[in-house]
Amino acid sequence: MVGFLAFVGAEGEDGSVTFGLFIGSVSIILMAWSFTLSLRPRVLEPLFGGLDKMYKAHRWAGTLAVVAMYLHTSVEAEIEGGIEGASESIADLAEDLAENGQTMLYLLVGISLIRWIPYRYWRLTHKLLGIPFLFACFHFYTAEKPYANGSGWGWYFGTIMVLGALAYFGRVVGYDMMIQGKRYQVAEVSRHGITTELRLSPKGRKLKHHPAQFATIKLQVQDMSEPHTFTIASAPHEPDLRFFIRDLGDWTKRLQGMDLVDAEVYVEGPFGEFAPMPKNPSPTYWIA
Repeated sequence: MVGFLAFVGAEGEDGSVTFGLFIGSVSIILMAWSFTLSLRPRVLEPLFGGLDKMYKAHRWAGTLAVVAMYLHTSVEAEIEGGIEGASESIADLAEDLAENGQTMLYLLVGISLIRWIPYRYWRLTHKLLGIPFLFACFHFYTAEKPYANGSGWGWYFGTIMVLGALAYFGRVVGYDMMIQGKRYQVAEVSRHGITTELRLSPKGRKLKHHPAQFATIKLQVQDMSEPHTFTIASAPHEPDLRFFIRDLGDWTKRLQGMDLVDAEVYVEGPFGEFAPMPKNPSPTYWIA
């Protein structure tokens, strides 16, 4: 909310445009925050109470960013007598790109609402959400504003935009393409009705986890490489990781009929902050 002060007193042809300019900046800030949370920063897990709640915050930040963008474009937000962020031709180009980015954003959000689209295809469209964000940042930087880009407010919003862009590329390029996680190999596959048990052996340093934590696995098998998160069923002292995966979706259904022994797996994590009765020295029994 502190960013509201940057636009106080901004006037347009028909009166104040403070709200219109401010809500546009809110959209960008929320998108940047959503991209940051997509990195799954472990340092933030305690603040949210676990990765699952962080995911909810990530989703809500993205949803509210779309609402804020809609409000920004629905109200008159053209300032008069403001400070130019760039030449008129560049500012016009940025505005056109932002309008196209807005249409693209609505399409991508619409795709997200279609539940029957397989996750592996939905995930590819989800990666494109950074494009509307980058177009919006370009428009925000070059548009007329009550302050100069080199001022304190310019640095404030500029830093947020840069961090958001870095988080987006860090997720899509860094974690999804380069930093895959720790390497494991499928050592054993067991079927228990509609549940598949995977036992993974480390190919190098093993993952260090606590009870009730979970991890994201990426099977290096054709059409199965998208990441999925499951609770770690093995004890921390065991050399291998074990996961029990129920047939609850298209990916898990395909998993049921596959021969995965010796397949390579990347494991990212661990995640989760569940620690019941930390001061209780007696053994704790968990029933799932």
